Amino acid sequence: MSSTAFYISKPASKDISTGGSSLACADHKREKCKECDLDLRFHNAVAGAFSKSEDLPGPDPVLSAKVAALKDQGNKAFREKKNQEAVDAYSRALELAYTRPVWEPAGLLSEETSTLLSNRAAAYCDLEMWEAAEVDARICVQVRRNWPKGWFRLGKAMLGLNRLREALEAYETAATYDPKSADIRNALQSTRQLMMASAAPPAP
Repeated sequence: MSSTAFYISKPASKDISTGGSSLACADHKREKCKECDLDLRFHNAVAGAFSKSEDLPGPDPVLSAKVAALKDQGNKAFREKKNQEAVDAYSRALELAYTRPVWEPAGLLSEETSTLLSNRAAAYCDLEMWEAAEVDARICVQVRRNWPKGWFRLGKAMLGLNRLREALEAYETAATYDPKSADIRNALQSTRQLMMASAAPPAP
């Protein structure tokens, strides 16, 4: 194997052409060029493999069905106020979701896990397990930053921990993504009232 195989030996001194569907040296339009000391065959092979999405297996339907069934089980338990059962179901669903192969769409995993984390955070809030709710909500908004429900869950967790400023910031972020939500508006109003009350001087 040559010393230039699988990597670009002098990327700073030679231009690379991206014309067409593969990389080549800009001067000679070659995938492997001795004059430019470039060997781009490996890069093109990798890019070519992932560009042929029809050759890659899609999401595992059996796994997807199992995750969805556990999520539905958790949702049913949550509606029935069986919050620990809901937490257990969401946790099992998350464990399954994290076993998805790396070639499956990242968007599917992020949506799936963020929804489960948000739901579990809600169940933790009802159990008044505020720290656990905070952890789930923070991971949720990292994975899916523009989803108002995740920020709403984080606000509720912060409120439970009496961290009013952080609760307000979370609710304000939720409002930027869903300004029409009555639940978010009400949470903002009540949090501001709590902050005003806590800042007021004690009665004589």
